[in-house]
Amino acid sequence: MRTPPRRAAALLLAAFSLAAASGREDTARLAARLMAARAKMLLSAAESQSIQAALLEWIDARMKAGDTVQSMNRELSAAGLLATWPDTLDQMLLKHAGYLEGIKSKPVQGAGDVLALEAGVYQGPGCSKDVTAVLYQRKPALRLGYLNAEPGNPKWAYYLSGLAVGERDSSGQRLVASGWVISNCTSTWNGKRIRIDRVGGASPENLLARDLDAQDREGQDSVSAWVRPDGVTFWYRGGLGDPLLMVAPAVVRYRIVGGQAERAAPAALTRAGFIREWLSMTDGEAAGWSDPDAAEAHKSIHFPTSAGPVDWLGAAECGGRAPAWEVAVKVDELKKEFVFRIAGDRATELRMLAVGSGYTDGCTPVDIFKDPGSLSGELPW
Repeated sequence: MRTPPRRAAALLLAAFSLAAASGREDTARLAARLMAARAKMLLSAAESQSIQAALLEWIDARMKAGDTVQSMNRELSAAGLLATWPDTLDQMLLKHAGYLEGIKSKPVQGAGDVLALEAGVYQGPGCSKDVTAVLYQRKPALRLGYLNAEPGNPKWAYYLSGLAVGERDSSGQRLVASGWVISNCTSTWNGKRIRIDRVGGASPENLLARDLDAQDREGQDSVSAWVRPDGVTFWYRGGLGDPLLMVAPAVVRYRIVGGQAERAAPAALTRAGFIREWLSMTDGEAAGWSDPDAAEAHKSIHFPTSAGPVDWLGAAECGGRAPAWEVAVKVDELKKEFVFRIAGDRATELRMLAVGSGYTDGCTPVDIFKDPGSLSGELPW
């Protein structure tokens, strides 16, 4: 939808008039950019990135001047740049391109000398807020870097969930772990993404970016993040692919070795979660969590991107000198049933022993319909 020339000119004039009240030329330039974007129903990636760059430059100038988040938002509000619509379904269907979310200070797990700001740009209708995380050294105010969930040519708009920053290493750089959620107002099963980046150098260096099958968590970050000397950890509510076992507590951990992110124990917090993760691993990853027979079986049943829908059919507890569990699963994408034999009573010990087509004699059946926690209950570490 194109805005008539007279109306477009009026919008630009309004932008300069509102921003002029602040007495700062960069606010007028930012306002002109945003007002022009309001003629669009949906911004292109290039248009969104252009606005993002102008906003980050604007924030940098305010940080160097010692402005607070509150004073920045007052200035943006006075220029008519902040979103002020009510949170209703009717309003969500309208276009929002050309508006900003108020700048927010984001709590950071880990380094206390780092300030994180969230800068949100609306790209179009609905919940299209795309957030940039901007990291600053507090004293003196120095930008360490900025992060997006999907930089370059993003397919979706994401908002920031959990954020953790490590201490400076010998080169002055820091590890940053971040969780992201696709902006969506109609579901709790919005796409999730995790990232591990290194900031403090000439430009951020990405060490890991991967998607998660996860549900939103009320009252807390949908994806929590921690950075410790021994690695990076993300917690979330993971999908299990079946109406019987929809979600369970989930974790994914990495250690950084030679500039690479490598999976670390535990791979999951539950038996069902471990099977889902194992199915989603590459052959090389799965070998690290498998006995030789199971590693060989993985080559014929794994999925490159996700484990897909599954039906949890039953389970059996196998005692003896080497206690194990056997779990019967129908993998819909392959139209096959498997029995996965796994060991480990602690999350850090979970391991795939074998993959077969039936239960082993002597194992005791468990009614997973009466006791779903046998598969989806969180195990101790």
